[in-house]
Amino acid sequence: MLATAVTVSGSWLGIRSVLEAAAPSRPDPLSAADLRRAAPTSAPATSKPPRTSAPPTPSAKPAPSRPPTTRPPPSTTRPAGPPPPTSDPRWQPVPDGIGGTAYRRTLRVQGGEVSAQVGRSGTQILAIRPAPGFFPTETRFDPNTVTVSFTSGGHFSRILVGWRNGPRGEVTESV
Repeated sequence: MLATAVTVSGSWLGIRSVLEAAAPSRPDPLSAADLRRAAPTSAPATSKPPRTSAPPTPSAKPAPSRPPTTRPPPSTTRPAGPPPPTSDPRWQPVPDGIGGTAYRRTLRVQGGEVSAQVGRSGTQILAIRPAPGFFPTETRFDPNTVTVSFTSGGHFSRILVGWRNGPRGEVTESV
């Protein structure tokens, strides 16, 4: 029964990863920075409004403010130019070797740890270090998405790294 549960769990995680990689039209989840920008604040903003070339006239009325929304408008969700650098300090910017920027990070789970470099041009696994008793398996879904799974008798750990409008790392632990 335990072997069946582990097999079903592992199969679902594998299928889920393939479905995620195959469905790029799904809306991207909001980052913590997006949520902070969209959340209403009770304190006044500390940033100054941008200066305009002409000072406002005394008869000009300020534009009515819009109530905050739960999701930023599409124009701020997917900028036309390159995505802004990640604000997550765990991703360290490094040169990607072709004139751009990639990001490095080491992700840890019970089954071990993975060091990865993620950029627009692709994802590379730099090192896989399994914990004692765990066996690693690396699966590449496309040039930008790689999963490393660690399996042991009754435990399964998974680390997914890739590029989706910025560096992304996801960890899964299951018994």
